Amino acid sequence: MSTLKVDTLDTSNGTGNITLSRPLSGSGASLTSLPAASLTGTIADARFPATLPAASGANLTSLPAANVTGTLAVAKGGTGTTTYTALMNAIYDGSPDSDHTATGPQTNTLAAGYSTTIMDLVYLGSSSKWLEADSNATGTSINLLGIALEAKTDTQAMNVALPGSFVRDDSWTWTPGVPLYVSGTLGAITATKPTGSGDVVRTVGFAVHADMIYFNPSSDYVTLA
Repeated sequence: MSTLKVDTLDTSNGTGNITLSRPLSGSGASLTSLPAASLTGTIADARFPATLPAASGANLTSLPAANVTGTLAVAKGGTGTTTYTALMNAIYDGSPDSDHTATGPQTNTLAAGYSTTIMDLVYLGSSSKWLEADSNATGTSINLLGIALEAKTDTQAMNVALPGSFVRDDSWTWTPGVPLYVSGTLGAITATKPTGSGDVVRTVGFAVHADMIYFNPSSDYVTLA
């Protein structure tokens, strides 16, 4: 075996490539500026671990939901994972930012069953549409209740504040802390308990500010004789 020791290999005129008829072997520890496109074969784990190190994704945006796997941490408030229980235990902002808005559970999946007005108290009817609630009968007051956050017409999908939400209407003038009820007036909430024969007394939540309520309808109700 012969040994060739040189400092520099070059072509006779300093241009072109040097071609070797046989492969070279040995350590490549001192090689630099190797084009990635020219590398072939398998990179050993020693230089590129089989398990990638953890990295922060804080600045990642526009990730398709279909590509996200594993357990997601609760985004805001509470602890645990994004299960139904964790979401229900989350800490919601009790001060909606502007008039006719809400924080907390909402849905825009179901449609209005009439021409609604924003802030109407609505109940879910047997056709899975939102209808105007009132305390004059059990059929219009004891179902799932919501508060309309949009003005929609019959069959249009409508965003509705669900039980457990904080709702703001700048026209309200509640006394903070008082219980609120389904009103005898279509679509209204009242701080006055219904008293008429056949009226349904059902609380829908509590005033937390002059123009804000905690919307949390009771499943209990009383029908007056």
